[in-house]
Amino acid sequence: MEVRMKVEGTAALIRSLRQFDGELPRVMRDAINDAADRIVMLIQPKVPHLTGRAAASVHSKPTRAGASIHWGGNAAPYMPWLDFGGTSHPPRPDRGHTNSPSPVHGRGTS
Repeated sequence: MEVRMKVEGTAALIRSLRQFDGELPRVMRDAINDAADRIVMLIQPKVPHLTGRAAASVHSKPTRAGASIHWGGNAAPYMPWLDFGGTSHPPRPDRGHTNSPSPVHGRGTS
């Protein structure tokens, strides 16, 4: 699941700021990156964890005119499972959490 937030006109704003002061675009990018870092700090504690790898995989990346937030990847390939409501504990077939055929009903019991 990807959530995007886009502020229209940031590239034009940065170009306009450059006319007033050459340092303003850098200050603007730093502010956007700081906001993305704060969002990461809000997300990380809410990620279910056993080892902490999933929460540690949440990070921000600066872009040309903004920032993006990424998670998962090779560090935590199961992050989409957590993102869609999975838990940090694997399903336990002995507790009825399975999608394999049931010997009684012939279908999964999840």
